[in-house]
Amino acid sequence: MLTSDNYTRRMDAFWIISRVVPYLGPTRAYSILPSLGEFLKSKNRWVKNTSAKTLAEIYTQYPGTSLSLDVKVHGFQRH
Repeated sequence: MLTSDNYTRRMDAFWIISRVVPYLGPTRAYSILPSLGEFLKSKNRWVKNTSAKTLAEIYTQYPGTSLSLDVKVHGFQRH
């Protein structure tokens, strides 16, 4: 749903994800990082702020995910 072509569905799924982070588990949290990273680029202030807060909560709950976002969204390589 986070990658749906339908904007309303995507935003509904995003809102739900932002509320259930503590229940996702590390595997599911890891799998949605690319979508959340894309939401950070949104011009919509609510989407951008909620994405940042959701990512911060994921990093707090599941510390191993922080480097993963850098690699997936920004293309950083660790040498």
